[in-house]
Amino acid sequence: MLFVAKWNGEFVGFHAAGPLPNSDGWTTDYTGVIPSARRNGIALALKVKGAEVAIKARANWIMTHNDSSNVGMLSINIALGFKMQPGFAQMRKWL
Repeated sequence: MLFVAKWNGEFVGFHAAGPLPNSDGWTTDYTGVIPSARRNGIALALKVKGAEVAIKARANWIMTHNDSSNVGMLSINIALGFKMQPGFAQMRKWL
């Protein structure tokens, strides 16, 4: 699902969320807000809407991902109760 945020009739952000295949969980990923509209609670509202839809769909758990350098989104995810989990290190080699 893709949620779109408008402010004063203008597109300002989006959020993607949906069920995980072969699972009773959902993912709430990819939240973006245009720079001029940031720090107005839009990203938080989008993430909450994604979680509400997951709850109504009877998800048993919700996961998300966070770029380690995006402290704004990290603080939103922590405020929403997401906990850090052991994971993997993404590595890249530029050619």
